[in-house]
Amino acid sequence: MARWQQLSRGDLKKVDEIYNKLCFNTMVRHYMAEYIESRPWEYYAVDDVSQQEAIKHEFHNFIVHMNTKSEELRKTGDLEKILGACKTLETEAVRLLETYGKSPKVFVGKIQELMIEEKKLLTVHNNGDIKPQFDVEMCSMIGDLHGSLLISAFHDIDKHKRMCEKLISILDSKSEFFIIQQDQFSRLRASHPGNNGRNNEMEIRNYNRTLEDSRRGLHNLSTQVRETISELLDNMLHLCQALQSAHKMVIEDIESWRDRQRLCLVNGDRPASLDSIERNAGLLADCLMSCAAYYPRVRPHFEELQDHRMTLASWHSDVLSLIHKLMKRCFIIEEQPPQVMKRDTRFSAKVRLIAGEKWGFTINQPTVKISLVNTEQVKTILDVLNNDSQNMPDISNCGDIFNGVKVMEYNQQLKTLQIQFKNLVLRTLQRADRRASELVTEEKFGVYFHCKVPLQIKDSYNRDTYPMITLAALSLPVVVIVHGNQSQAAEATIFWDNCFSSLSRDSFAHPIKQPWCELKARLNDWFKKNTQRELLDEDLTYLGMKVLNLDNTIIKSIENEMVTWHNFAKDPLKNPERNFTFWEWLYSCMELIKKCFLPMWKAYLIHGFISKPRTEALLKAKEPHTFLLRFSDSTKGMISVAVKQPDMKVKNIIWSSKDLANISLAKRILEPPQLKFLYPDLPKESKFRQFEQTVTQDIEGYDRDIVRTAIPMPVDAPCNNLMHHSNPTTPQSGSLYGGDDIYMETMEHYDMRMNNLSHHPATLSPYHQMMPSMNDNF
Repeated sequence: MARWQQLSRGDLKKVDEIYNKLCFNTMVRHYMAEYIESRPWEYYAVDDVSQQEAIKHEFHNFIVHMNTKSEELRKTGDLEKILGACKTLETEAVRLLETYGKSPKVFVGKIQELMIEEKKLLTVHNNGDIKPQFDVEMCSMIGDLHGSLLISAFHDIDKHKRMCEKLISILDSKSEFFIIQQDQFSRLRASHPGNNGRNNEMEIRNYNRTLEDSRRGLHNLSTQVRETISELLDNMLHLCQALQSAHKMVIEDIESWRDRQRLCLVNGDRPASLDSIERNAGLLADCLMSCAAYYPRVRPHFEELQDHRMTLASWHSDVLSLIHKLMKRCFIIEEQPPQVMKRDTRFSAKVRLIAGEKWGFTINQPTVKISLVNTEQVKTILDVLNNDSQNMPDISNCGDIFNGVKVMEYNQQLKTLQIQFKNLVLRTLQRADRRASELVTEEKFGVYFHCKVPLQIKDSYNRDTYPMITLAALSLPVVVIVHGNQSQAAEATIFWDNCFSSLSRDSFAHPIKQPWCELKARLNDWFKKNTQRELLDEDLTYLGMKVLNLDNTIIKSIENEMVTWHNFAKDPLKNPERNFTFWEWLYSCMELIKKCFLPMWKAYLIHGFISKPRTEALLKAKEPHTFLLRFSDSTKGMISVAVKQPDMKVKNIIWSSKDLANISLAKRILEPPQLKFLYPDLPKESKFRQFEQTVTQDIEGYDRDIVRTAIPMPVDAPCNNLMHHSNPTTPQSGSLYGGDDIYMETMEHYDMRMNNLSHHPATLSPYHQMMPSMNDNF
């Protein structure tokens, strides 16, 4: 109820926005406030099968309490409440049952989201005054099992920390009392009656009794102190286990984010913001730093207990190790530098120190330096990073990066410590000696970010100094090029590395082969990222046959066939023999789509990846003038139109990106009457007209030239009528690109050929005799 009261005193407009967004009635929240805030919503993992019965029970209890609350309000006799609140509660109870009765976990998830949004609103409203020790509602993804385990670990930490604080307080009191009692005992021993010449038997007997009682009390108190120390140490060990558990999960979250960042460069799915990880890491950093502070407080109590003292020292060492590891993993490259980097060209990168506020760097921010490192230096860096070594050796660079030193900036509003490098330039580069078979575009470098920072916990032995540690982060592999024509091969190196290399590797070496089932999934992701459409199963089968140099006519399972790096990007295609690699051909197809007909590709009007024999087989079963669009097998970066002629033969016509830049693909399809039906039987007008480019307005006083597309074959007559080539510039069948591929001509070329053929009117089809020449338009 307390939370809802605070929200009611705040910005009600924002409260309404939250509840309207999540379709939850604020009247229900108002009258059910006490019940809602008393339930442990955050403990439910909505996707955990074992918790479904408990979630179902929680949902039905909520409905029962709504009806009970409605009855209570009705008994008050307040007509306004009866007509307003009671009716609302009853109506909402029915609606909730209808909406969530079959899926109560969705309802619980919605309540969890509301609790988080309320917490955020309260934090903003109170300027951070309301800050629980563990923000369990915001520390992980709602309903995620991993998040539930993390919440549980933080609760264990909280429980053991509170017990440690209590036991340390008891120990301090008992130890202080023990010292006082020990001092009194010493004075009592020194006050023996015999020392003053008094030998009264009764007085001596009383003295001995008092001394024995004092000794017994001192012994009991010493035993209690030892028991408290044992209990404290046992609780501290349990606390360390909870810290290790939370530490492991936070590190897993960081590594998972880094892995998603790497795959994002293939599939385009950007990883979520680091903010949630920063919250979790900040909570853990707070816990670790406060736990490390226990050591100087409790160490004096362990001085005379050898075994316990060694255990305490080991515990403290474990906590410091967790702090070291967490701080190093929190140094993250949030925005990677470009993986294909051109020398003397500007680039950018962004580095973030997660939980920087907790590490004490809000005033004295670290200075981050950048250098370029080669593969041998990368091995050294990765060895230190993977093994969590505290000592990073000095690393020389193999290239000078201009503007590569900056001080991190602390954002007080967002509570983040980061730095954006905007104008980095690689000036010089020293390449390593390469093997004869290795190309420049296969040589990998790394961009190395590093800084030295103080670990702001007093050293165990020298309390006036802070130990210094090196924070380091290594970028994903980078290929440095000098000329733009090297970028395509460099992209192949980066693609293969991003897809199949592990973050925990000890060098930048990549695996030499991968099963086709793995490669096709990554190719599909990459193609979807660049062309906004997934490949179909038949596309992927065709590509698999092509990269494996297999005959497309042979049907066999290739899922587990191994594709080598040489098959993928180094060796020319062999079936049939080509002078380009699989990657060069596929990359040129992707570039052609992006430049020339992306909307039509997204609309599935381009068949694309299909062989010429398969195309001819499909078209021969269809009506004449049926056509299909596919990528040329024999050339890179060209699209082919295969059309069934009236004589039942299939003709192939190809265009390059340069051709399509002059006349769009849609126009080239729409104008020739020989093209009527897009395979299998779709009228071309209904599919391609929407993609025709808009004609710009004429300029007053000027006429525009008209360029039309014509196909050098008859509409209804056999093709042989057109095969008289008087113009030597007319492309010949198979003359340039093999097979039946020829260019579609523009109207200018058409008029030139028609003029040359004018003295042979018998060779012209009726369609060509009726076509106006270009000169008739001006």
